[in-house]
Amino acid sequence: MTIIYGKCGNACEICMNYGSKCMGCVAENEDNPGIYDCLFYNCAVDKGVDSCLSCVEYPCKLTVGLSRSYCPIHSKEQMQSSEGGH
Repeated sequence: MTIIYGKCGNACEICMNYGSKCMGCVAENEDNPGIYDCLFYNCAVDKGVDSCLSCVEYPCKLTVGLSRSYCPIHSKEQMQSSEGGH
């Protein structure tokens, strides 16, 4: 079984939204450029690394204190639904 990791290094399979609402940050960001605007995804792509975990600057300001439940896709959906879908 292949484990899917986000650019931040978190395993997507631990997220309750993976597979139903989300296909992982790589797929979601590539399929929807500019929509989620994940700082971790953008940074890893800019630096040409697979994930934060393979970056020579890890740990950095972005990753220090990163919650294991961090998910920019789910967070953005929650914010939109609490604002009435705007």
